[in-house]
Formats: sequence, C-alpha cells, structure tokens
Amino acid sequence: MAKSSTVYSLVPGLVLCALVMVMGILGAEGVGYLLLATGVLAEGSASPISGIFVAIILGILIRNFLPLPDTVAYGVGFAVQYALRAGIILLGFRLSLTEAVKLGVW
Repeated sequence: MAKSSTVYSLVPGLVLCALVMVMGILGAEGVGYLLLATGVLAEGSASPISGIFVAIILGILIRNFLPLPDTVAYGVGFAVQYALRAGIILLGFRLSLTEAVKLGVW
C-alpha cells in the first residue's frame, strides 16, 4: 500500500509541472505572435523563443517568489530529478540523431 500512496503523492506536483509546461508553450507562441504583429518577424516565421526556455523561466520565478506547498513538493522534486533529466537526454538524442541523418550516416 505504501507504493500507491507514494505514486498518488507525485500527482499534484506533476500536474503543476505540466501546467508550467503548457504556460511556457503558450507564452512562447504569444511572444511569436507579438513579434509578428509588430513587424519584428517576417510573415510566416516561427517564434524565436522556445517553449522550454519560457517554462524554465516560469519555473524559476514560481519557485523563488511563491512558497511551494508540501502537497506539490514531492512531485516537483521527482520531476526535476528524473523527468527533466530524462527530457534533456531525449532532446540531446533527438538532436544527435537529426545531425547524424543530415551528415549522411545512414
């Protein structure tokens, strides 16, 4: 029974991390639309700001300026320790694989 309670204690923190991720993606798109509307970017250009970058900045701001309730601390810690590291590794793998294909390894 202890394992299921541990899994359930992860959920609030993981939901908070997912919300920050979605806010980061939407924030990056918003910056892109703003830059298009002001004429800084050419028509049809993608946002120069990554959703990952915005999510990281939001996470830093939330963590430093808002108290983290105990109910979400365990899930956020898990996300930082395991999910974020796994995501960085997978992102690096994707970039490496893309570069290898561009270079004609296969």
